Amino acid sequence: MRWILLLVVFPAMVGAQANRSLELTEYIGKQLAASQLDSVNVCFSPGLRAKLTTEQLQLVWMGLFNQFGPLQSVGKANKREGSEATETVLPLRFEQQEQRLLLRFDSLNRVTAFILQPALEAENWRYPTYARADSYREFSMKVVSDTIRLPAILTLPKNCKKCPVVLFVQGAGPNDKDESQGPNKMFKDLAVALASLGIGSLRYDKRSLAYGPELMEDLRRLTIQTETIDDAANALLLLRKVIEVDTNRIFIFGHGIGGMLAPAIVQQAQLPIRGLVLAAPAAKTFAELVFEQYVFLASRSGFSTQEQTLLKAQEKAKKRAIQPTLTPGFPQDSLPLGLPAEYWLSWQSYDVGTALWQINQPILVLSGDADYQVPPETILHLKQKMMGRQQLDYYNYPLLNHFLMPASGAAGPEDYQNRNNVAEQVVVDLERWIRTESLKP
Repeated sequence: MRWILLLVVFPAMVGAQANRSLELTEYIGKQLAASQLDSVNVCFSPGLRAKLTTEQLQLVWMGLFNQFGPLQSVGKANKREGSEATETVLPLRFEQQEQRLLLRFDSLNRVTAFILQPALEAENWRYPTYARADSYREFSMKVVSDTIRLPAILTLPKNCKKCPVVLFVQGAGPNDKDESQGPNKMFKDLAVALASLGIGSLRYDKRSLAYGPELMEDLRRLTIQTETIDDAANALLLLRKVIEVDTNRIFIFGHGIGGMLAPAIVQQAQLPIRGLVLAAPAAKTFAELVFEQYVFLASRSGFSTQEQTLLKAQEKAKKRAIQPTLTPGFPQDSLPLGLPAEYWLSWQSYDVGTALWQINQPILVLSGDADYQVPPETILHLKQKMMGRQQLDYYNYPLLNHFLMPASGAAGPEDYQNRNNVAEQVVVDLERWIRTESLKP
């Protein structure tokens, strides 16, 4: 009966061009609220429907419920500002976090890109008490990779003359330059804190955020190279052109997979890098980390029948992603996160432990015992792989989460919604380590 109804509704929605994309966005919001995901899938273009099937959309939707709680409300659809194509934004308020759904439409008002991102909550960010706003300046810049131009912010201490600088590289997902999560901004905290102590930094929006719709149109272009490594290497080139920067004292601070890929960034850039800071890294495959997070989230509610079904599907997807027989073009709806085989093949060709041994820069590893995404046993696995490596320091913080912020209770994604800042002790330890390494010949 539902399919018959859709045949009646759609001609009215797509017949005229004016404002139809907004009307269709509102319709999709209502269908999402009712968990009618097959009705949402019918709105997709044939190309997107092949990439994001109803079954795959169901997995994504269940994952959001597990991480952020049930959907509480759907906001008003708006045209995406600054967009040349027909793109809309729809706010989705879950119990633990607000997300925004980005949709792109073709000339027939069919959805060609369907992207979920954390909502922008800059007004809720709390300025760190340990930073001084009058001690630094910030400049808008662009990180350029061929035709890609990523918004960036350069933060420099006042009276900076050849000061050390940190390049921030984000974790997994379409993250902004501040590494925002809910009301919190890990990289912004660190940038203003380090600048108050005489250390500059550069942070930029990830390509998967700034060019999300374009990537969705052909996800086969998404690899660890295009997602992270290329842009970070070009950001290092940009820093070398800033006259205030001491090009012999440039550090990389990578969070999550940003830290895991930091050695590859060093190898590609072929530039003098003084040291690497790896926050919550892992010496496992990314597919394994994704599956372990599904297991953790399902365990908190007692492994319901629905969650057991999801876990079985995700375990099969993980095995496919790491098996050597995986080939380009393998159906992406059978792989983790609905990402294409090309992405998982790029991870297969990269081993974090081996890469860390292949570079000679000093390394600082930062981790929190309250991190459910990269838990202590994962850090222990990294230590075992790196046993015997020189110039390797570990700082572990008993009560900090994945974003090196104080945990407020039991580990879980809801902890990220409590307004917080990076722990001051992390800033103290990081500044001391950078200073120490900067003074070495």
